[in-house]
Amino acid sequence: MRRRMLDALGEMNQIEHEKLGDPETRVRIAQYEMAFRMQSSVPELTDLSKESDSTYRLYGDDARKGGTFANSC
Repeated sequence: MRRRMLDALGEMNQIEHEKLGDPETRVRIAQYEMAFRMQSSVPELTDLSKESDSTYRLYGDDARKGGTFANSC
């Protein structure tokens, strides 16, 4: 749903850029796209299931318990 919204917004910004030729519009489109890529990568980045046992040992016993400070680190 977020992707569709950004695509529609990108189309509107592209039309605006074609009408006015304002370079700021191109920058705005690129910023929206970068924000989407960053947001869509969060689930993969926060998946701790692939961490090695040695990594968990560095953070202590609580590292495997969700909601703890060690798990958040």
